[in-house]
Amino acid sequence: MGLITFARVAAPSGNFSPTVNPDYAGYQQGRQWYQPKDLSDGGDPYVYSKGKKGKRYLKWGTLPDADLTSLLTFVAAMAGGRYMFTFTDVDAAVYASARIINSGNMSHREVSAGLHEVYLEVEVA
Repeated sequence: MGLITFARVAAPSGNFSPTVNPDYAGYQQGRQWYQPKDLSDGGDPYVYSKGKKGKRYLKWGTLPDADLTSLLTFVAAMAGGRYMFTFTDVDAAVYASARIINSGNMSHREVSAGLHEVYLEVEVA
């Protein structure tokens, strides 16, 4: 199991590779459909084929100060969720089109001197 990484080579470039992975229980995968179902004029359910997005929910219980600073710098370089980047997960799977979903309300707090609890949602495709 390797460390996760975020990287963007094109301008604006940046990368983030923490010294610790998210907590095992805090690394979850999910799937969400862009527009799963609607009602047609006749009232019948109609399923759209607009695609789906994969999500990764990341939680660090104890992310060091330097890693938090690096993460916040990366989020700022990506203009929140505007720019796509490459995400490599703990199993070394590479997702070339990823973006940070909760960049505007990314939750983090200091839990002890120099360590922070951080929640991050990443969309992967």
